[in-house]
Amino acid sequence: MRRLVSILVLLLLNLNVNAQSKLKVRGTVADATTHKHLQDVVIIVPNSTTGTFSDEKGVFEIDLDSSIKVLVFSKVGYERQTISISKNNLNLKIELQRKSIQLKEATVTADAAKPITKNKGLGLVDYDFWNDDTLLIIGCRNNNPAKSKLYMISEYGDTISSIAIPEKPISLFTDCINNHYIICDLNFYEIYFEDKELEIFDAESSDKFRNVQQPCVAAIDTMIIYSIVKGAAKETIGEFNYTTNNYLQVYVSYNRLNGRYRQFATIADRKLIRQLFEEKRRVDENYNNGLYRSAFDAQIDFMFAHKVMYKAVYAPLFKIDTLLYIFNFPESMIQTYTATPDHVNNVPLQFGDEKEFKRAIYQDRKNQKVYAYYLNNGVGELRLIDIATGELKMTYTIKKLFAENIRVRNNYIYFLDKDEGTDDVRVLYKQSIE
Repeated sequence: MRRLVSILVLLLLNLNVNAQSKLKVRGTVADATTHKHLQDVVIIVPNSTTGTFSDEKGVFEIDLDSSIKVLVFSKVGYERQTISISKNNLNLKIELQRKSIQLKEATVTADAAKPITKNKGLGLVDYDFWNDDTLLIIGCRNNNPAKSKLYMISEYGDTISSIAIPEKPISLFTDCINNHYIICDLNFYEIYFEDKELEIFDAESSDKFRNVQQPCVAAIDTMIIYSIVKGAAKETIGEFNYTTNNYLQVYVSYNRLNGRYRQFATIADRKLIRQLFEEKRRVDENYNNGLYRSAFDAQIDFMFAHKVMYKAVYAPLFKIDTLLYIFNFPESMIQTYTATPDHVNNVPLQFGDEKEFKRAIYQDRKNQKVYAYYLNNGVGELRLIDIATGELKMTYTIKKLFAENIRVRNNYIYFLDKDEGTDDVRVLYKQSIE
């Protein structure tokens, strides 16, 4: 009995110590000028995964270890603010100053976008990089993709080799370990180059490719990183077919030495998921109350709400030097991981909510830079991202109005656009951003 009492006393003392080691910080966040409450402000402990968001009334609450001394408050369009925490400062009233990001425009001459394939008489379906000074292109004559060929060309447009493609091509793809593929309607083919000649081999179904090769997004040391989306599915309602957007983005590492998988990052847009569940509840309630003529009408209403309200989660991962970076737009932060992959820190994202941002990030793998793509009054722009601060720096204007299939390599922007004087022939262009 005495032993039991001793154990209970020790447990109570331990609970008391744990309770004393925790701090509950509460408060509100508002605009410093208008004093309006700010929703979805990111509140994090520096260099950790501990954090929360302010609600629609600007209110937040977070439990912290007593060893924590500061919190960082950030929101797109506002100056980041660091606040000291102590036992005498647990009820906070935070006001964030609006931020005016001054973007330095790069000087680009009017003729900076130079055509690489203009004189080949080819309409391009797609292109990709073989190495630093060699490209692959899928081209066709007379605007007939069913009779396309694969070309290897120099950075100046000179043809090195070519080969016919056995079926209608859709795109080119390079996986995380630098294997190159042609993706066609029914099959995909791996591309080889030996003895100065292109070859394509090993036809497999395109569905198998999308499930196996395409999710591979990075390779670092002994690890391969896979991206898995959850929630995306094809749905049928009567005669209507539609695809639901993914609600989770999951990253999984595969260790090539021991064959083990490990899920290391999960990203979800929690706010939109809550809204979607509320909308489903509303539709079900209205259907049960007889406000729809049929179950079909209720399903159509929810389908429309899903497509309008809910964007797919966008959180791309890039390998930059020896680290992995996840651009976590739902939670407005850049998450950094080592090669193992273990979490290092979070940096607040200072952009992403603007309507001009087109949810596209491009990486220059040669120079280890990343760019955000904006469409400003119909003009495409690449804006250099500072991964140390989450801010945008330089802006580079694309000197063509209908640029597609944009990529960045070795301080050049590459893209497809219509040939001047034609409506249906796409040419590969190259533009310096130095």
